[in-house]
Amino acid sequence: MNHQHGAEKGLYFTVILNGLISVVEFAAGVMTNSLALISDSAHNISDFFAVLIALIARIAGRKPPTLRHTYGFRRLEVIAALVNALTLVALMAILLKESVARLISPVEPPGQAVIVIVAFFALLANSFSVMLLRKHGKEDLNTKSAFLHMLQDALASLVVMISALFYKTSFGRFVDPVATILISLFVLRSAISILWETFMTLLEGVPADIDIKDLVEGVEKEFGDVSIHHIHIWQNGPGDRLLTAHLHFREKAGIAEIESRIAGVRDHLEKRWDISHITLEPESEGCGENGILPGGKGSSVGRAHRSP
Repeated sequence: MNHQHGAEKGLYFTVILNGLISVVEFAAGVMTNSLALISDSAHNISDFFAVLIALIARIAGRKPPTLRHTYGFRRLEVIAALVNALTLVALMAILLKESVARLISPVEPPGQAVIVIVAFFALLANSFSVMLLRKHGKEDLNTKSAFLHMLQDALASLVVMISALFYKTSFGRFVDPVATILISLFVLRSAISILWETFMTLLEGVPADIDIKDLVEGVEKEFGDVSIHHIHIWQNGPGDRLLTAHLHFREKAGIAEIESRIAGVRDHLEKRWDISHITLEPESEGCGENGILPGGKGSSVGRAHRSP
């Protein structure tokens, strides 16, 4: 309970800090005509929403399902992440276009002192957020995600600050657009990764770190008297994985034995694959299918689909 309260408190502080940093950096970037500072503020804004989503995830996770929404409201996080990523891609595209234009037609470099000061304080704030979330990120997936976002922000602020030190050199007019391009490409990579993950979630794809064949082999190795097939695996939201499957008993078994074996398989899947919601349908005569997936699709693995 103390761990959960501490992680949530860390997320609250991080949201507030990131929001303030984003506003200050954007205002300073507009005032000094610094694309690098504007791109860093955009990065901070995106991570502000990312941390906010992580915080909402913790709150939404405590809200029980309703008769109208039996899975709860976790998909709202996915939709918010999708909108956030699409907005970020559009903004980075605009900044990249402007950066290339400034490389072709250089302008006077921005005011050095203001950018160094703002970037330095942004670095301090992001570093504080990193330290705040670090000790909780080891056990909590949402907090770990927020921790990684803050670490990226700290590095981006460091790039802005270092690049500003070169504004008064002979190539100073090119430093700001080059730094902007580097940060924008870095942010675009993260945004595209988020887009892919949200699309896969909305399409109810299997989470990237789950191999169904390995899952089947693991169950059969651990529990020799059953096989698993007709598998559905999808993700309702971050850290909220679901599985439904048929569990075939090779020999006749009583209700107590069936319940005990289902509980064992469920515990194995939760610990090995971090699947939080598992529904297993027991069968003894078979369902007429011989593949891992519904409809007989998928290669047979081990003894998973042999007739009793």
